[in-house]
Amino acid sequence: MSHRHHSDRAATRDDRNDGCGAPYLVAGFSVVATAMGTKRPLFPWIEFQSRRPTAAEMSAWYRRDPRAGVAIVCDAVSGLAVVDFDPRNSDGTARAVPRQEFCCLRQP
Repeated sequence: MSHRHHSDRAATRDDRNDGCGAPYLVAGFSVVATAMGTKRPLFPWIEFQSRRPTAAEMSAWYRRDPRAGVAIVCDAVSGLAVVDFDPRNSDGTARAVPRQEFCCLRQP
């Protein structure tokens, strides 16, 4: 999952130096900063597959690039698994999944 700022106020928001990843980090997820509008991490991220970044590390990422997005690292480090269905190429399997049991997000 990735997220990027959709506001002209991104610079003001990032004056706090926590970027858009802070809520995810507080929720216990491991996150990495991504290039704006992409899923591409801004730096090597293998270490964050086994540990969450510190608030100071995350602040440094967003000071370097206040427009950066965020991606959640899945697997045991975040306690998160993702099943990705592409509706453009779907055989309808996604409709069989009980939505009330999952968080469903759409990427533009």
